[in-house]
Amino acid sequence: MQQRVFISYCEKDQAMAFDLCHRIERRGVKCWIAPRDIAVGEDFSGRVIEAIEMAAVFVIVLSRHTNNSQYVKAEAETAFTAKRPIFPIRLENVEAERGLRLFLSIRHRTDAFGPGRNQAIDKFVDAVVRRATGSKIPPRPGNALVRSDIAQLIGPGAADFIAQWQGMDRRGARTAWSWEAFLGGAAWPFYRGLIPMGVALSLALALAVMIGGLATGSTDGALTGFALGWVAVSIFAGITGTAVLRRHVYRPAAARDSATGIARVGGFAGGIAVVGCAFLLAAQVAPVPTPAPIAAPIVANESAAPAAMAAGSSERRGGSPDPILAERQRQAAMVQGYIVGRLEQAAAAQNASAAAPPADVTDNDSMTTVTENRM
Repeated sequence: MQQRVFISYCEKDQAMAFDLCHRIERRGVKCWIAPRDIAVGEDFSGRVIEAIEMAAVFVIVLSRHTNNSQYVKAEAETAFTAKRPIFPIRLENVEAERGLRLFLSIRHRTDAFGPGRNQAIDKFVDAVVRRATGSKIPPRPGNALVRSDIAQLIGPGAADFIAQWQGMDRRGARTAWSWEAFLGGAAWPFYRGLIPMGVALSLALALAVMIGGLATGSTDGALTGFALGWVAVSIFAGITGTAVLRRHVYRPAAARDSATGIARVGGFAGGIAVVGCAFLLAAQVAPVPTPAPIAAPIVANESAAPAAMAAGSSERRGGSPDPILAERQRQAAMVQGYIVGRLEQAAAAQNASAAAPPADVTDNDSMTTVTENRM
């Protein structure tokens, strides 16, 4: 296939531009689109001018972003000067600014927004292919073939993502919520071949683990950081996953194919390794718990204190005595001896009182004897 259709677009409309490129090339017409068709080191401006002059049709994608792109204006002026047929397609209801309007005012434009968006794109592709090939009846394989090819690039759940992308175009939104990406969390990008996104989320998760471990100084804090980090990256993936996958699908084929097979497995393994290393590092920086002090042994009396101090000192590493421990043992022995002495005194006093006759009984007997003598 010869390069017969040049597609001019603003960088922010890249997804739609590559969608048009894919649709046209499925019809057997080769497209020229940057940056796919520019080799590393080539003169960008010279290559663009050469491609426009060699093209049979010049397609320009119009949106509110186009009005701020000097490259699109320069490409449109080059196509106008080279007398290439210009086919404008609008993505939203905006008018081209004055510089572009000069080259597009006499051209019929296609509005690819609103309820009839898909039908308008199909008619636009028909017109471009018909003009590029010079055929009155374009070779049209139908939307099913184009859709099936895109679905093959997406993989499982392609219908849901395509429906979400169409809804984004109708609303003019840049992204849409994806439950699949939310539930998959940091592992979902690797499943879909979005290696850079997966690596970025893995690094963010590892950072959350490190912050949790350092803040609390324990592995429990690292686990808490992992849980909170997983929720955060899951929400981020749910919000941005649909748009990131769309850009990935419409990337140049060489860049897209490099993110399949072994690259997915390797990237996923690398993400697990990064998070695992974060856990290990958090465990290393956690403080080691200080063991509780050993209570000094209690001896029966103060006379046993030297033996207890000798036993405690001999158990120490290297046999060197510990003056602090010896002093604690001596004080404990003194207290214990004092308590034992007081208990012995109390017991002796109780035995002495039990052996003496009761004083009240003797007095009563004496009084009884005196009374009897008086009688």
